Amino acid sequence: PELGWRVYVTVDQITALGAPAGLVATGGSGSVSLDWNDVAGASSYRIHRGTTSGSLTLLATGVTASAYTDNTTANGTTYFYAVSA
Repeated sequence: PELGWRVYVTVDQITALGAPAGLVATGGSGSVSLDWNDVAGASSYRIHRGTTSGSLTLLATGVTASAYTDNTTANGTTYFYAVSA
């Protein structure tokens, strides 16, 4: 007799969410506050940051609100942000 395992996988269709709109950044002393419009169906957001617009790295994941405060900034430095759902 043949012994072995058979694995069956069902893949559900994944729906891409739209990008958050209305991103506004407000600078403070050593911080930047970000606010954006909610994305329908989004359970959390990812925040990316960089010091040049073409080189952003992941800063935070699992952000459940449509606002985030980056408290790791240096005064006098220009930052670029992107938010994805």
